[in-house]
Amino acid sequence: MFFASVDWIGIANESHDAFCESLAKAAGTRPERVSVHTIHQHDAPDCDFSAEAILRKANIDPGQYESVFQRQALSNLAAAVSTSVKSAQPITHIGLGSATVEKVASSRRIMGPDGKVRAVR
Repeated sequence: MFFASVDWIGIANESHDAFCESLAKAAGTRPERVSVHTIHQHDAPDCDFSAEAILRKANIDPGQYESVFQRQALSNLAAAVSTSVKSAQPITHIGLGSATVEKVASSRRIMGPDGKVRAVR
């Protein structure tokens, strides 16, 4: 299996298929053995080639779905995978751990000067 985690809002529809196909080719495997996920950062790119095509067909500006950057990023990613797979090493150990998470910043709850939540993103 080939796993990819991308720091974007999402990779959907035809874009997901394109990522799986490109990364599979670069890694020397089949698209069904590629798992692509995003970590859904709210200030990151979004990728949906299907939405872009639908909007363009309707003569609507694709806005966030305009894909020049995303297609170039996919090309760059595939090139990096192709280069790195030449020096791949088998995984021999997996480390696991757990800990209490404390004092983590969150932009979803904006605190007021009184220490109470004053707004939610």
